Amino acid sequence: MGNLPSSRIEPARPFLHSDINFCGPLLVHNKIRGKQPIKVYLAVFCCFATKTVHLEVVGDLSTDAVIGALKRFLGRRGHCKSLHCDNATNFVGANNKLNELLSSLHAAKSQETIITTCANVEIQFNFIPPRAPHFGGLWEAAVKSAKHLLMRCVATASLTYEELQTVVIEIEATLHSRPLTPLSSNANDYTALTPGHFLIGEPPTGDVTTNQLQAGLLTRWKLVSHLKHQLWNR
Repeated sequence: MGNLPSSRIEPARPFLHSDINFCGPLLVHNKIRGKQPIKVYLAVFCCFATKTVHLEVVGDLSTDAVIGALKRFLGRRGHCKSLHCDNATNFVGANNKLNELLSSLHAAKSQETIITTCANVEIQFNFIPPRAPHFGGLWEAAVKSAKHLLMRCVATASLTYEELQTVVIEIEATLHSRPLTPLSSNANDYTALTPGHFLIGEPPTGDVTTNQLQAGLLTRWKLVSHLKHQLWNR
């Protein structure tokens, strides 16, 4: 294996360099007698530098739905410079669920529309080389973690769209609380570094770290700058 790309190791704002992948389908129930459940999908965005994740429930795999998920992602997480996605031929020979993804999201016309839409807001959209899934190991790991937690929560549940959205956001918070560094047995050491530290300064489940800053840093911007510098050093 070659060296990691610069976007994986250089300090950057969360989601400045990201990827997008899809998993599913999941069944959403309307709670109306006689109504069949509908299929939805989960869009997983993963930051290259901080391993933070953003999960979006997508109604289908049409180009408009994908662009809508992308706009919601940008609206909540800010502008990004580059987005990466796996290529269509990775799904050749897969089962019917992945063939559906192949025929819609990765169709040539859909790819052209998505790339053009991203170019209009100065985002470079990249597809990894065909038959090279190891190029997407980072986001495949994020998809695996999300699917593992999701299946444990909703495997036997009949959820509505709102209930599924709630579960997905809670899973996102759980992934932001996972440690990126080994835990220490020393009570005076810092808590484990998590993706949540880069977003809100602490894991979403708690454990505030701002009380460990130096008392001499009085202004807010110095506090934030010191915390970010400390996190990147770790």
